[in-house]
This record gives sequence, structure tokens and C-alpha cells, in this order.
Amino acid sequence: MLEPYRDRIEYVALGGDRAAVKQVLERVPWLESKALPRFFAVPEPRQRVLERLPYELYAAEVEEERR
Repeated sequence: MLEPYRDRIEYVALGGDRAAVKQVLERVPWLESKALPRFFAVPEPRQRVLERLPYELYAAEVEEERR
């Protein structure tokens, strides 16, 4: 399903059930190299949770550098 778009996909955001995502990556191995480092938890696929995902996608993660 994604193969025709392979050259157009720059990044993918993965999230949800880790076992299901692992199965998808086993079937579409090239997708893993395009995955963002952050994995998005989706505790329950209710509309309010899914509506929040775009905001989480663009939210910055702040890391403190220890000196």
C-alpha cells in the first residue's frame, strides 16, 4: 500500500501498539529508516486522543544537558 509513495515519504511518526508497529516494520522494512525517533503513545484510540496527536507531533522535546 505504501510502496508507490516510497520516494515521496520523508518521515513517518509511529505510535500506538508497539507489537502492531513491529509487525508493520517487518513487512515494510524501509519504513523504519524514515521513522522519527519519538514513539507516540496512544493509550486508547478515542477521538479526543487522536485529535491531540498532531499537536504532540509538533511539540518540542526539551533535554537538559549536564555539565
